Amino acid sequence: MFHHMLRHARRKPDVEVGLLALDFEDDSWIRSHHRRNLIERIVYPDDVKKSTYRINISELQRVHLRKLQHRLLQHAVDLRYGATEPADWASDLRQYVQALQDHEYMGKFIWQSGDPFIITGERYIDRCMLDVAMKDLENDKGSPRQSKPTRKWEDSSVYPAPIGGTRDVNCETIFWEGFFQRMLLAILGGIFLVGPMWLMVLHNTLYTALITTTVCILIFGVLMALSLTKPMDVMASTAAYAAVLVVFVGLTVDGGNAA
Repeated sequence: MFHHMLRHARRKPDVEVGLLALDFEDDSWIRSHHRRNLIERIVYPDDVKKSTYRINISELQRVHLRKLQHRLLQHAVDLRYGATEPADWASDLRQYVQALQDHEYMGKFIWQSGDPFIITGERYIDRCMLDVAMKDLENDKGSPRQSKPTRKWEDSSVYPAPIGGTRDVNCETIFWEGFFQRMLLAILGGIFLVGPMWLMVLHNTLYTALITTTVCILIFGVLMALSLTKPMDVMASTAAYAAVLVVFVGLTVDGGNAA
């Protein structure tokens, strides 16, 4: 999971065509603007015989969004300066909102190894389709930009996985992923509570208690900021953890003074 996330994080940003080279008189510039991002050529440095392609379906959605945005822009100008109201501006607006929601949905799969919005020749059945679709096109129309492989090369012996997975496999995967996430959170929670307590009991001084509490609260707050999305949730969880440690510090210091 984390290795797949790292591979995506290392991907080069999408190549954009220079805006000065585009003609904005009609929406044909949109195709030129996104052309180079649609298809990539995958090259294996250690095996020159392995060469295939990757298609990003999310880029098609971005083309769709840009076309809708272009139409809405013209609708806004017509509504402001035109003599009549455009007939289909409300329909285009609904399509634009729906397209944005669809694009957000596509983004949920970006960290998954089986992203259904990526057609890649690294999978055997995808490679068969791409070989037929791209036959003789690269030499005639120019070579797509090159990209590094992101997964293991499959051969014909690998049984093709269904798009989106099967219901049973998805349920099992969701269960085990949730289980391991809960286990990880339980372990981290135990470490953040038991670790400072052990340290402050074994080395019972005022400075040890204060430094340990400060460092642990800062680290816990950073982890909450990375894992939670709402600022109030981050503040509430950090404050709750800080309250537990502060109470324990008070008990530890009072106990040390009494001793």
